[in-house]
Amino acid sequence: MVEVYSLGDAQLLWKVFNAAARLRGTGTYAYLGMIGSMIGMLLVFWKFLSSAGKEFPLHYFLLSLLMFTVMFKPTVNVAVHQMVPTPYAQVNEVYTTDDVPVGVAIPMAVITGFGYALSVLMDTNFGSPDFGTLQNGGFGGAIEKLTFIRKIDGM
Repeated sequence: MVEVYSLGDAQLLWKVFNAAARLRGTGTYAYLGMIGSMIGMLLVFWKFLSSAGKEFPLHYFLLSLLMFTVMFKPTVNVAVHQMVPTPYAQVNEVYTTDDVPVGVAIPMAVITGFGYALSVLMDTNFGSPDFGTLQNGGFGGAIEKLTFIRKIDGM
């Protein structure tokens, strides 16, 4: 299971992963792969013609087919974790989706994992006990306090 962390709306990410899984089930990725392969072959032939027959870079085409097959053929299960409370979701709610293509799930897991780890580090190093932590609403605590002070001053 691939873990994805959401600092915003986890339901939105869950819907995106569901859409990617549904597109895979309808064969849309196969059609996109065929179109990409056709464009790749046209580029190979263009390079062949523009070099006056000296180059025939078929390896670029084969590499693109291999990458497409590796990224969109295998699937994984994805768990989207809600890490920050929102008005309609609590912390640590988990939304799962099955059969998401690896080429969609893995990059998202890496990006969100890095972003969450960086947010925790920033919260630890620059946070104060007054604002709380990331998981109990402290992520925007400073802005909320400044807004409250501004309302008191009548600005």
